[in-house]
Amino acid sequence: MTYQRFVGSAGARRRYWARSHVGWRQIGEARPNAGHRAVAELERRGLLAGIVTQNVDGLHQAAGARGVIELHGGLDRVVCLSCRERTPRAELERRLREANPGWEASGQINPDGDAVLTDEQVAGFRVVGCAGCDGVLKPDVVFFGENVPRPRVDECFAVVGGARALLVLGSSLAIKSGLQFVTKAAALGIPIAIVNQGPTGGDAGRHAHPGRPARSHADRPRLPALTGLLNTISRAAAQGVWGWRSKGAVQGWRAHRCGRGRMGRMPPRTCPCGLPAPYRDCCGRFHRGEAAPATAEQLMRSRFSAFGVGDEAYLLRTWHPSARPPRLDLDRRVRWVRLEVLESTGGSVVHTEGTVRFRAHYLERGEAGEMEEHSRFVRLDGRWVYAGALNG
Repeated sequence: MTYQRFVGSAGARRRYWARSHVGWRQIGEARPNAGHRAVAELERRGLLAGIVTQNVDGLHQAAGARGVIELHGGLDRVVCLSCRERTPRAELERRLREANPGWEASGQINPDGDAVLTDEQVAGFRVVGCAGCDGVLKPDVVFFGENVPRPRVDECFAVVGGARALLVLGSSLAIKSGLQFVTKAAALGIPIAIVNQGPTGGDAGRHAHPGRPARSHADRPRLPALTGLLNTISRAAAQGVWGWRSKGAVQGWRAHRCGRGRMGRMPPRTCPCGLPAPYRDCCGRFHRGEAAPATAEQLMRSRFSAFGVGDEAYLLRTWHPSARPPRLDLDRRVRWVRLEVLESTGGSVVHTEGTVRFRAHYLERGEAGEMEEHSRFVRLDGRWVYAGALNG
């Protein structure tokens, strides 16, 4: 069903909700498979910069994944088109049962969860409105003819741009909303692996950047291929190393040394701090312990980058002992995407104190936000450390 038909016809909405109400039991009882669990395990081991899914069934989260961006939304919630309040789908199902006592219907359940019903079965179904304003309720998913919210797209682009490789699992990439991220990765020269049964829209020569082709697909059953990839990556992770190399038509992982300590998100190619330099040559050298920031602003930028790549150890060791928290658990749902330095005082190579006022931009669940802080930095044993935020 198209968005235009859904919002423009009460009869179309009745048909949609009747079919979806019957099919919801099957959707609600669906459980993650080995592929969902493998992706969640990759995230648990710190090997993923993020997860972007075109699916609307919530099975990645059910498998234990946390940093999931639902490109097309989720069937487990509904949104009011008037007041924009989002409520759980389970609550709507309860209200629909109460509004339709004695209504029973059955039919073949399609893969998208809708049941095939006759006009006679649909005619007796009653639709309910928003509990708060009686507005029209819609599943919180992107219909055909509807655009994916721009902040959500930007969040996905930020994840792709900050990754060292892109892995596509079980998608034909026939829809532009998903293909655009493969095209972006190819334009950035980021290695791409596609594990799918059959050709895809992201195969070499099929995208907008033929000069930088995406990698070939793996034309074999997805779960065995994914299991093999997981095992290969796991062996590299156990040795504290990662990397990428070509291996025939399928991409394989190569080991090369990285810094010690806990793995966060995969290091990006460009530095998150905003300076025109590769991450490895900019803030990456501070994170790896190969150098120390020479100024307070350098330390502030490197700490912003540490938030971006998930380097909790670096954040803790550059915190003044008097203000350092006992532990730090970064929220993987927050993507730090841009930094603005507004003002700096002191903090040079000849100073022992300095301040930096900055504005940090982030995305959380597709919503853009920003935070501003006036930070204080001091030298401790010759090195700059973060001493906390100034009042006012």
